[in-house]
Amino acid sequence: MMRILKNDRQQHAGDNFFYLVPNHIKFESEVEILKRLADPTAAIAAESDVQVLSFTRLAWFFLRNSPKYQKQRISQAGINMLLYQIILDNQNKLILFSQEVHHPGFVDQVAHQIAEMQAGNVLPEDLLELYENEDTVISNDLRDKLHDFSIIYSEYVKQIDDRYFDNHNILNLLSDHLEQLDLSTYHFYISDFSKFTAQESRLVETLISKAASVTVSLTLDQAYRDELPEEPNLFYQSAKLFLRLYKYAAAEKVPMSAR
Repeated sequence: MMRILKNDRQQHAGDNFFYLVPNHIKFESEVEILKRLADPTAAIAAESDVQVLSFTRLAWFFLRNSPKYQKQRISQAGINMLLYQIILDNQNKLILFSQEVHHPGFVDQVAHQIAEMQAGNVLPEDLLELYENEDTVISNDLRDKLHDFSIIYSEYVKQIDDRYFDNHNILNLLSDHLEQLDLSTYHFYISDFSKFTAQESRLVETLISKAASVTVSLTLDQAYRDELPEEPNLFYQSAKLFLRLYKYAAAEKVPMSAR
C-alpha cells in the first residue's frame, strides 16, 4: 500500500490523498505512515497532501462546514431521554413496549437496536413493510415487537432529523455530500478492514464511483472474483468483501486490478 501511495503521489503531484483505517488504530497508523513517507534527511515529517483518517474523521473533513453537521449534538443520555418520552407519548399505540419502558435497561436496549438498524441502513419504512407483509413468517410475539419498534424508530428519526445532528447517520450524510462533489483529484487507500457496515459499504462504493482512484488492502490467499471459499475459512470475510467490491466496480465499469 505504501509503495502504491508513494508511486501515485509522484504521478499525480498536487492531488489529494486519504489513507483510511479503522478508528481504533487511527493514531498508530498515522504515526507509522507519516514516518514511512518522510524524507529520511528531514528533521520533521509533515505530509500536507496525505491525510490518515478514520471514516468518521473523513466525514468531519468534508462536512465540518455544512449546515447539517453544525446542528446541535445529542448525547447518549439525551437519546435515551428522547426515546423514553417517545414511548410515553405513544403508549396507546404500543402493544408490548408501553410497560417495558419502566424496566431498567429497556430504553438502552432500544437505543442500541436503533443504532444497529442505522448502521445497517435499515429504515423505519423497511420494518413497517416487513410488519405489514402478510407473507412474512414470524411469530406473533415478534410481530408485535416489530410493530412497536417501528413506531418508536419512526418517531425517533423524525425528531432527530428536525432538531439534532445524528452521529449514527454520519456516513450516509457523507456519501450524499460526496456524490455532489468532483473527486477527480482525490485518491483513497483503505486498509485493515475485513468487513464493512452497510453505511461504510455505501461510502466505499461512492468513492469507487467518484474518486480518481480507490485502493483497498485485504488479507487474502487469492483473488475471489467468482465465488467464495467454503466455510469455515480463515479468509472468508475478506473474500466476501473482495467479491462484493469487485462486482460493484465491474457493474459500474470502473477499471480495476487485483495485485
